[in-house]
Amino acid sequence: MQDGLILNTRNFLKSDRKSKNIIMKKICDMIERAGEKNSPYEYYPDSVKKAMRLFDFNRFYLTQNGYAFYYDCGRISNYNNSFPVFVLPYSDIPQIANKENPFGTKHKTEISERLNPVI
Repeated sequence: MQDGLILNTRNFLKSDRKSKNIIMKKICDMIERAGEKNSPYEYYPDSVKKAMRLFDFNRFYLTQNGYAFYYDCGRISNYNNSFPVFVLPYSDIPQIANKENPFGTKHKTEISERLNPVI
C-alpha cells in the first residue's frame, strides 16, 4: 500500500467456490439476524437469495476490524438506506485469506496500522 501498488481481491482473499460459500454463509446469517436487532437496513423478504446471487468478490474493502463486503443500494435492502455492508472479522475467516499475500490475516496489526497510521 505504501509503495503505490494497485491491489485487488486476490491480494487478500482466495476467490474460489469454498471461500465464497464461507463468506456467503456469514453474510446470510447477518441478514437473517438483522430483524432481531436494530439493524440500520430494512432487508427485502428475498434478500438472502439476492445476496447470494449478487455477491462479488471485488466489492469489499479493508477495515480495522475485518473485510467489509458491500452491495449496491437498493439491491438487497430498501433504497432509503445506504449501501449494506457486512464486516467479517479477520479472525473469523482465516481460511479464506491468501496466505501468500503479505497483508493476510496473520498480519492484522499491519493492516490496521496501514489503514490508521499513528502520527
